[in-house]
Amino acid sequence: YKEHITREIQRAERLCSPLSLTLFQIDNYSELSKKYSVEIGEQIIRTVSNYLTDSLRSTDIAAIHEYSEFLVVLPGTPKGGAIKVCERIRQKIANHTFLTGPAKGIDQITVSAGVSTFPADASNENELLRRADNALFAAKKDGKNQICPYGSSQRSFRRFTIEIMAHYHIGFNTEAVKCSTVNISERGALISTQKTIPINTLLD
Repeated sequence: YKEHITREIQRAERLCSPLSLTLFQIDNYSELSKKYSVEIGEQIIRTVSNYLTDSLRSTDIAAIHEYSEFLVVLPGTPKGGAIKVCERIRQKIANHTFLTGPAKGIDQITVSAGVSTFPADASNENELLRRADNALFAAKKDGKNQICPYGSSQRSFRRFTIEIMAHYHIGFNTEAVKCSTVNISERGALISTQKTIPINTLLD
């Protein structure tokens, strides 16, 4: 699947489009397998896999990353959109009841997930995977059964500093002022200028 990720990142770069990657993990899977049986463990994996594939678009990519981990690639999807998709999947899995098969009557199963986004969090597939894995670790550390986006607890977005000429509008007046960006990222831009700009000023 790494070839698919690389190809999708290249495509996102050409189109100047975001791409999100998510790592899902079944919570307490080892304990469940030991407590019950291999057959029940396999049914749990199939169930989670079905919820993933049924919830995704035809353009999305889903694959087993490790035995109890699943990787999902969401082309053209910013971090906020990816979180919504993952949260819907998490809720469906948490509400699932096993009515048939070896897992009939089993306790609730849950998943945790970490989300990272290109280009905000990473510039290549290895970084993107590592960031998603870091976010997954944070989700499990914070109690499991939740979605954790990379950067939610730290300033992790890549930033660039450039000088630009901007116009700000006050009423019907327009004035040009030289600005320098302090931080520019997926979430917005912080600019610095020698002239005071009133709050709620529209910048063009």
